[in-house]
Formats: sequence, structure tokens, C-alpha cells
Amino acid sequence: SLSARDLRDTKGAATVLAERMGKDGRISVDTIHLLVRHGKLQAYVFDENGMLALRKLHHTKRSGQALYFSMTDLYSVELPRDTPGRPPARTKN
Repeated sequence: SLSARDLRDTKGAATVLAERMGKDGRISVDTIHLLVRHGKLQAYVFDENGMLALRKLHHTKRSGQALYFSMTDLYSVELPRDTPGRPPARTKN
């Protein structure tokens, strides 16, 4: 079970991933939401009884529910690339 010490909110999750990327790393809250939507990062929510529960994947817009992330997941998720899309072109020698 997770304790409050093991959890970060969305802004906290962005900070943790930015720190992992190094001094120039910047991660937005939108990037965190993308990682969740693509199934790369597991989000937790508090249910109606105040218990922490895995967030079910919805294809609808966020319902305004606060999302929480475990530190273990934040340190094991693959970091996003600096620029989305195609990888950088290789230079010919």
C-alpha cells in the first residue's frame, strides 16, 4: 500500500520527471496527462470513501479529479523525449 509520502500530485510528478531529465529538463502538467492517457504512467485517485484507487482509463476528458502518482512509478517511467515526433535526423559523415 502507498503512503502519503510515496505520492505526488500532477505538479509534483512533473517536478520529479524534470529533475530526472537534468538541469534543463522541463515537464508540463499536460505531458503528465499524456503519459497517463497513453498508459505509460499509472495514476491514482481518491474514491468516494477517501480510499486511494487506481484510476480507470477513460477516453473522456478529465473529470477535474485530482490525480496522484507513486514515486516508484515516477522513477521507473521512460522519460519523454525533448521534442515529440520523429527522432533527430542522423548526419551523414
